[in-house]
Amino acid sequence: MSIVGLVNQPLISFYHLDFKHRANSTTSMKTQKPEEKTEQADEAAVVTDSPERIKTAFFITPLGGDNSEIRRATDGLIDAVIEPALKQYNIDLVPPHKIKNPGNITRQIVRHILESDLVIANLTGLNANVMYELAIRHAKRRPVIVIAEKGTILPFDIAAERTIFYTNDMGGVVELKARLDETIPVALIDENPENPVYSGLEASIIQEQLKQEKDSVQSYLVEKIDQLTDSVSAIRNNYLSSQSVLNKSSNDMPWKYSLTFQHPMSYNIYHNIKDAILSLVPDANDIYADVADVILKSVHFSVNREINTSEVLRQLSKIGLSPRNLNGSR
Repeated sequence: MSIVGLVNQPLISFYHLDFKHRANSTTSMKTQKPEEKTEQADEAAVVTDSPERIKTAFFITPLGGDNSEIRRATDGLIDAVIEPALKQYNIDLVPPHKIKNPGNITRQIVRHILESDLVIANLTGLNANVMYELAIRHAKRRPVIVIAEKGTILPFDIAAERTIFYTNDMGGVVELKARLDETIPVALIDENPENPVYSGLEASIIQEQLKQEKDSVQSYLVEKIDQLTDSVSAIRNNYLSSQSVLNKSSNDMPWKYSLTFQHPMSYNIYHNIKDAILSLVPDANDIYADVADVILKSVHFSVNREINTSEVLRQLSKIGLSPRNLNGSR
């Protein structure tokens, strides 16, 4: 077998070899009645490919307990984004917590990871089970789409993985669905998707073959190409990590607001303005005044969210405080 042929063999081939072994061993088994069904026949039917077969996708994701925040976020992602995106391509989604067949749930999950036409992996939270299951899919070398909430800092080993980062809000739902609409058909036609497992395997096989052929020049060139690849990956990983930190920092920054007035205001009224701000924006903090010659020029405060400035100005006007502008920024 050529190097390319060897590289393209899936690491997890034992599963299909097991089916072949079962098929070959049927000659030594007692002939069964046509209406009888065996567990082996049921399992073999799963991998049977026919023109009418509907494609399936498996969702690798953190789950959490029933009614937990993680479970609600996962179900919302499935209902609002993942299922609608897959339905456009006539693909049935199998979420891990909705597998209804009786039996060993771990075994069924592994089968779905290995056999599904597509896997979508949500790395938000860097859940250990999710990482393990993603590695199984990588070993099979079949299509996988990786998503993660913005601010997720991916581990070094998979930082170079093509990942769709999304924002967990209504706008993020629209953006993520649009990205999946573009990515799903491309992923399905990729017969040999790249992943960290096969990148390392490929290099190892080529190096071993060159050692056997004692080709020192090609070995040297391949080694230098590997070093260059590692350097480029390291630069990309550092960039992606820094971007994730920046995104997370930006999302965590409070909004800072400045309130100015139409007419000069005496500093004596500052406490009334402060009380009014707190009544309209109860979570406001770091409130302070900008004063010049006992004249109140502006009032500043911070809040960990964006507020409706027009409504605040309207309410301040109703109590006679003559606001001019309320500007906010991060």
